[in-house]
Amino acid sequence: MIIDVSNLIDKKDKNELDELCMRMLQYFSKAISEKDLHVRTTHLITIIESIFLLDKETYGMAGLVKKRMGCFLYKQNITQKNKVYCITYKN
Repeated sequence: MIIDVSNLIDKKDKNELDELCMRMLQYFSKAISEKDLHVRTTHLITIIESIFLLDKETYGMAGLVKKRMGCFLYKQNITQKNKVYCITYKN
């Protein structure tokens, strides 16, 4: 994996997917190096949302993200999928 990232960085003629991966790595690096916990969390949530949402989906985004993330993490385990989907914000 590390070798692949190194090759991507060194690659002269990057295609659109390569550029997208580079921007994602830069944004992730910026997010995890952020000193302010709230800003760091916001950036990381934005990254997760961008992975699991389509551009046209603007309604019910939290539910869609949780559902797709649960399916991604726990393909065969329905109980675990439901636990991810049922995560709620508690004040």
